[in-house]
Amino acid sequence: MAGNKETCHIAVTGKAGTGKSLAANYVSGLGFLLLDADKIGHAILEYPDVKNEIVRLMGSDIMQGGMIERCKLGETVFKYPEKLTLLNNIVWPKITGIIKNKLKEHKRTVTDAAVLPLWGIDELFDVILYLRSDTAQIFERLKKRGWNTDKIASVLKNQDWTKLPSSYIIINNDGTADELKTRIFEMLSSRGVI
Repeated sequence: MAGNKETCHIAVTGKAGTGKSLAANYVSGLGFLLLDADKIGHAILEYPDVKNEIVRLMGSDIMQGGMIERCKLGETVFKYPEKLTLLNNIVWPKITGIIKNKLKEHKRTVTDAAVLPLWGIDELFDVILYLRSDTAQIFERLKKRGWNTDKIASVLKNQDWTKLPSSYIIINNDGTADELKTRIFEMLSSRGVI
């Protein structure tokens, strides 16, 4: 791989339905280890201490077959925003801890994290890409994933950041997947990352 920077940590963030996973997977294909915050978070839900604390705060009705049923947990936290805050206070420190360790262990990473702006770890990344799309296009993409309008509106409300740090590189993703990949490639090339 032809890379100019031996060590480079990239983050991809933005609202649901803006193409974060597509972008992060593309960057991963350029020789970067992919760190998927959602997958890390899902795994953390099964840590015994985390599971016990979540059940204590949310109730046992979120359990099924000895495991946290993520759909039930999601319904609970999006219905009761104060419970979302409690869940985030449990899970986010563990997610960010794992990401911090992975960044120390690996020289070239790409982290896919929708809520990165809320974590306070921006300084760990050399490049932060913020993907943005038209709201109608976001709704269309998420409906194709089987999300209903209420869920989409609720998730987007919780991902509404009016002011982003000036260090974030905003990439509009209202076109095709190939157009997005081209924008990312050009941006990373211009910064000497690839």
